[in-house]
Amino acid sequence: MTEIVVDDMPDIPGLRFRKFSGSADYPDMLRVKVASDRFDKDQV
Repeated sequence: MTEIVVDDMPDIPGLRFRKFSGSADYPDMLRVKVASDRFDKDQV
């Protein structure tokens, strides 16, 4: 996995950028979306 270098990247521990890895990325993408949807509903 090759990381992408981003100019002026914010100083957030653990934040990194990389290219899409195909279907192996889908479970984590879904986990983030579900957590985001739940958080957004709590903020209404």
